Amino acid sequence: MDVVENLKTVKEVFVDFNTIGKELPNAKLKEINFFKKTNTLNIVLYNSNLIDIKDLYGFEKYLGLRFSISNINIKLEKEEVDQKETIDEIISNNWNDLIDYLSYKHPMTKAILKDSNIEIEDQNINVLLTKKGKDFLNVKKFDDILSNIIFNFYGIKYKIKYIEDITSEKMNEYRKQNEELEKEIIKKVSIENTEVKNNNEISNNSDLVNVEGSNDNSSNLIDTEEEYLKELEEKELEKDVILGKMTKAKETKATVKGLSVDNKRIALEGRITSCDARETKTGKGMLIFELYDGTGIITCKSFTTDIKEANEVCEKIKKASGIKVIGKASLDTYANDVTVMANVIVEISDENLPKLPTEDNDSPLIYGMNMEIVEPLVKIENLSVDSRKCFSRWRNNNNGR
Repeated sequence: MDVVENLKTVKEVFVDFNTIGKELPNAKLKEINFFKKTNTLNIVLYNSNLIDIKDLYGFEKYLGLRFSISNINIKLEKEEVDQKETIDEIISNNWNDLIDYLSYKHPMTKAILKDSNIEIEDQNINVLLTKKGKDFLNVKKFDDILSNIIFNFYGIKYKIKYIEDITSEKMNEYRKQNEELEKEIIKKVSIENTEVKNNNEISNNSDLVNVEGSNDNSSNLIDTEEEYLKELEEKELEKDVILGKMTKAKETKATVKGLSVDNKRIALEGRITSCDARETKTGKGMLIFELYDGTGIITCKSFTTDIKEANEVCEKIKKASGIKVIGKASLDTYANDVTVMANVIVEISDENLPKLPTEDNDSPLIYGMNMEIVEPLVKIENLSVDSRKCFSRWRNNNNGR
């Protein structure tokens, strides 16, 4: 106890951190460990009372911005008191705050967990979802992630189970929303293609335009140098548009890791790892491609007027050194994953793009004695009966180990 009393508080160490709550500033800093290789900070706080979750993720935001740390884990410790029932009530009452905290660390969960409720029995928490997404949450291990967050905050290990508590009316509503979204995207693509065609015709007949009054540029003045440079940049991008049409609508530059499912128009830049063209039931073309930006890989989808155009666009995407997509992130209920519906695809330079992850000489040897691996790397999807020869040679080199 004397050791705890001698520890410094949060407000003593981080003097420029401000919060409304009274518990967090007076909490003792028991441990602070920073791992430079993974840019991770682990903090253990000791306090006699529980700390408000909103204050905790406000503290995390402060640490991330103040010290440029990408991964922060906070654990709370307090005097051991038998208050199991009280903790159940606290979790129930603060469920929305827990969702906000999880969404802050993992933005893709926000849309699925919104409007969810919980049932707590013994040390089991059933999360009742009002939207489809159970498979996505399970595949991404968000049951374990949420369980660890609750353990770090309240000191009790709960088993999390996601249950889709969706009525037939809700299912029909989501189905209609997806159908309307697909129709809207197809309609938008058709309109953009028509506008591009009309603009090309106007451009081809520009030599017939009367040049009289060409000195009257009062309606075409660009107010600032910044707007001028932005317009030049947009014109440069227009030359390399593969699909869709550049507009003046603003988009938010995003990363795969920090992607959130909302209605914002976002832009992603990266390299293509795969691309496929398919034909829909209505005869339209659909593109499905994966984009890597250094923080992760995301599936993107786009629609074209027909399968012929889809194949042409797919070939251009595959040949491009770098790709910029503009669209909206949404939860694909069919694939149970987050995808980006891209209505604009642009080829960009790969100069500032991270390289695709590959095996290299610095990769650690997981098991074995021979560091000189001469056999070719075999992917799981390409394994065949002949692949056993690779293993046999490896086993002989290592004397059966």
